[in-house]
Amino acid sequence: MVDARPKLLDGRSVLLVTGKGRIEEKRKVYVFLTRALGAKRVAKAANIELAKNMLEEGQQDWDLVYVDGPEKQAEKFLFGTINGEVDSIVAAGAGKKRKRGDEDEQSLILGALLEQ
Repeated sequence: MVDARPKLLDGRSVLLVTGKGRIEEKRKVYVFLTRALGAKRVAKAANIELAKNMLEEGQQDWDLVYVDGPEKQAEKFLFGTINGEVDSIVAAGAGKKRKRGDEDEQSLILGALLEQ
């Protein structure tokens, strides 16, 4: 049944900031769900500093970065500016609201609108 449905992250690469210890244990489900949603590549960083290093090294391109925290703060730390146009941050609880009538074109995943 799951395989028959369209995958929201189909073909995307996702970098997850998972934390350490108990927090990482609680966020294991994020890794599972990211893979279940069709991501082609999933990697974990223990903290936002390590995620920034992974982005700056540029050995691999990332479509999405998941940070469990305020979107604008994460964007500023990771990319150095807040421009409102970067759609590569997915932050829990700090997202944009979906307008009525957009249901056919976009999906809301933990605060980020993704084109289908």
